[in-house]
Amino acid sequence: FPDRRGMATGMAIMGFGGGAMIGAPLADRLMNDFKTPTSVGVWETFLTMGAIYFVFMMIGAFRYRIPP
Repeated sequence: FPDRRGMATGMAIMGFGGGAMIGAPLADRLMNDFKTPTSVGVWETFLTMGAIYFVFMMIGAFRYRIPP
């Protein structure tokens, strides 16, 4: 967005709030799904969320095009 730097900044800041709004309930749900009597499921949740974020990042990276 070379012509709209303010819009790019706003979208980046929106991503922080949107990520927390989606990530927190997802993490809670995953920890409830992965918990056992001896573990609360934190490392499984981190691994799962990392894989999900990686997939979304790769989709975004491969769809990115440099304008002519």
